[in-house]
Amino acid sequence: MKQFGVHLFSLWRYPGYLALLLYCLLLSPQALHFLESRMVLHMLVQIPLLVLVGWLFGMAARPLTLKWCDQWNRFGLPGILLALFTLGFWMLPQNLDASLSTWTFELGKLLALPFLCGLPLALSWKQTVPMVRGFLQTNLISMLLFLSWLYAYAPVRICNNYLINDQQQLAVWLLYGAGLLSLYWSVGLFFGRSLWLTSPYHPPPVLKHTFKEDARS
Repeated sequence: MKQFGVHLFSLWRYPGYLALLLYCLLLSPQALHFLESRMVLHMLVQIPLLVLVGWLFGMAARPLTLKWCDQWNRFGLPGILLALFTLGFWMLPQNLDASLSTWTFELGKLLALPFLCGLPLALSWKQTVPMVRGFLQTNLISMLLFLSWLYAYAPVRICNNYLINDQQQLAVWLLYGAGLLSLYWSVGLFFGRSLWLTSPYHPPPVLKHTFKEDARS
């Protein structure tokens, strides 16, 4: 057991290999069938894991893309906007439902969430100013609360491939998720701890040079 933990820790030091392993597992027919069999698993397990795959790929590619990010991803805003639009698109009930009925939507989901959401998010997060990070975090929590209300009080099935009971269970778990994220990020605010999505801000080289000139003057 100890040897397995050592190998797992060494694998975490190479996020590209870990992302590839996780991605292959998520693409297996057994995993697809299991994670898409329940609405809660589909939205709160499969989608976050696909985004995590892209995040790990981004961590592995970040040392190779620093110059490109400084030129085309200034302050991380283009990458953040791309990630937000992609995640928002696949969180819509009709698109989630279409991914179960149409193979093109399924393929688009399996490609877009890692490479158009998780990867640009990993490449952009450290360059994003703290105020924008706080806005994104509160926006995510508010989106979860809105979806929780929508699924809880919808009089009909929003997704034709799932039952109303699945919608109501998802509403409860979305509410739990919003509460846990609020508590998690609040700990970093009140106790000054650098948690997962509250890492130190690393401004681009141009902004660093501006800060130095202001300090000298």
